[in-house]
Amino acid sequence: MTIFHEREDVADHTILHQVVSKFSHLEEVTLYEDNYKPRWALPYRYVELTRTFFHRFLHTILEVHGNHLRGLHIYTHLLLDQSIYLTIRDNTPNLRAITFTANIDDSLHALFTDSTPWVSGVTGSLDQIRLQSCRGVHMGHFARDVMDGVYGTSLKEVSTIACGLPDDEDVPYIPPVGTPARASINRLQIDHFVLWELSAMSFIPVRELSLTQICIEAFLELPILLDKRSSGPNGTYLAFPGLEHLRLSPKLASQGELEKLEDKLRYAFQELKEVCLRRGVRLSLDADEHLLSDASDLVG
Repeated sequence: MTIFHEREDVADHTILHQVVSKFSHLEEVTLYEDNYKPRWALPYRYVELTRTFFHRFLHTILEVHGNHLRGLHIYTHLLLDQSIYLTIRDNTPNLRAITFTANIDDSLHALFTDSTPWVSGVTGSLDQIRLQSCRGVHMGHFARDVMDGVYGTSLKEVSTIACGLPDDEDVPYIPPVGTPARASINRLQIDHFVLWELSAMSFIPVRELSLTQICIEAFLELPILLDKRSSGPNGTYLAFPGLEHLRLSPKLASQGELEKLEDKLRYAFQELKEVCLRRGVRLSLDADEHLLSDASDLVG
């Protein structure tokens, strides 16, 4: 089921609630806010969140169908309140895919990072997580929780796109070297990030990694990060253990785009290709791009 709604719609839509409540089985729900633009995550202005159709309808869905819900995708600028978030975390045991877009803000930061296991992770159901423009998602704490199995032990696909607070507000946290990883990700996409966020996420075992909208500092450090080995007898690679495939922006395949890069960036790109060769990692320039920023201090 896909529902399109006005951001601040406060109408009852009683018939829709009644129909949904009578469904014997509902597994997939997508909520789209009209004129949704992820790049402009502005808050609602005129009404209380609990009065909106969005909040009340989502509450109905979770209350009636939460036990067998498999997919929930929320494309709105409206926030989740604590009760809705806790219901998703604790009462959707068969959830396979979740999308949050700007719905987790500062008010949910502490709750999102308190390391309480998701019930869908405990059951082994959760496969996909997509987090986009969520200010309350701290990348370091999210990496810690992924490794600790908060979302299950074998996620298929995770995307984090322009999450976290601005650099001057965020407090960097990087899991300590040697933090045990009880979980892995098959495909990980990180879009629009800075160096410390890349360092934090690099401890997660990953098979396929997609990096886009990279700050210059992170791009310069990437080949160094990928080349670091542990001091143990096996000398295993520390960053993104198990990496088989690295995807970067298609822009880097253009000679014209490469010529626009500073010398140090072109050198870093060459170093990156050599590191991937040493590690046996396939490097391709075909990553999906979300183009959330036109900033000049980003690569790809």
